[in-house]
Amino acid sequence: MTDAEYDAIQARILALAAKWLLVLGLHQWRVEHQWHRDGIPVVAENAADNWQTVAYAKVKWPYQYVAFAWNCPELAEKDDDRLEEIFLHKCVHVLVNEMREWHDHTSETAIDHEERVVTMVTNALRWTRDAATKEQR
Repeated sequence: MTDAEYDAIQARILALAAKWLLVLGLHQWRVEHQWHRDGIPVVAENAADNWQTVAYAKVKWPYQYVAFAWNCPELAEKDDDRLEEIFLHKCVHVLVNEMREWHDHTSETAIDHEERVVTMVTNALRWTRDAATKEQR
């Protein structure tokens, strides 16, 4: 990854943060970005499927703190629409993270339920934005 590519993906992600953090209520949180130029090791729940981890959010909800880790080489390959979807998906994980306290962490399907909810809320946010944009035209 060249310096220009590295700088460009950071700028694209920071532009999404400027666009969405206030709307999602995350502007009151302490938000940090960790830029991984050489990729991110595969997260445990992705290992079985051999999925590449493109990003993750380390959340400390009692303190309204999140550290997003961004796999810059993987994300640089994404078009703007897919990058926004990934960014929103990670933000929604931040919003629902507290609910992890209510389930059995030893359950193999617990994260699957969270992923389904996060995916649907991410889609709902994008569809709402698209509908509002169409109405304004």
